[in-house]
Amino acid sequence: MTARSDSPSGPSGSAAEGGGETLAAVPDDLLHGLLDAEVRGAASAIEADFEALPAAERKLVARAVAGRRREFAQGRLLARRLLAEIGVPTELLLRDDDRVPRWPEGAVGCISHTKDLCAAVVAPAAGGGSGPIAGVGLDVEQATPLAPELRARICTHAERRFLDRGDEERAGALGKAFFSVKECVYKACFPVLRERWGFHDLEIELDPEAERFVATPLGGALARRALEGWVAKRGTWWIAGFSWRDAGLAGRPPEERERTSSS
Repeated sequence: MTARSDSPSGPSGSAAEGGGETLAAVPDDLLHGLLDAEVRGAASAIEADFEALPAAERKLVARAVAGRRREFAQGRLLARRLLAEIGVPTELLLRDDDRVPRWPEGAVGCISHTKDLCAAVVAPAAGGGSGPIAGVGLDVEQATPLAPELRARICTHAERRFLDRGDEERAGALGKAFFSVKECVYKACFPVLRERWGFHDLEIELDPEAERFVATPLGGALARRALEGWVAKRGTWWIAGFSWRDAGLAGRPPEERERTSSS
């Protein structure tokens, strides 16, 4: 997976972007009601001053185009602000050879952006009452339809059957939601697992009315685990998020999930 954020590369990235040039205003409460209790998040327009970053951070994207540098700067600005809010401040947020941000000890986080929006989430790794948090994932996408040829590339057979229950407008809209969910789950898990997944390595059950999803990896360390998160359309964007609880016990096997839902 390849994402357009300074996060591990997800399944594809810019292939799903497209449509429209009008830049929308970013509401202050864009993430309100979506995040888990321990997770702090923020979203903003992309307006940061790249030259105001520390030299070590500027060096990471020194050869990038101006727009990419602004996106990078905005993400770093939001992430540092959020880290300070949870009591884990840092002056530098560098990255490793896999493009994974080196979050300060005691914190996990994720940064995502599209052409007119940047968002970040952080959480204390100790978590809270629900257990340790191994990783958090976040993805923001323009809420433009996903073309049929891209749906075939991104969605599994089961996911395409779900999309085919409605008309083309519904299929295009929810196809983009599937894309965003797969990106956010990958970005939460990759920094720990270092497993590279393709789009069809992850199958999604989507409940758009409830703004929830269940993601099931089809192989690897988390095979057949049920990973639950949220996805919502807010303004002109799809936004998806996932908190991965505990690196050893993340997710729940299907049989356990069935016992829980029937109790």
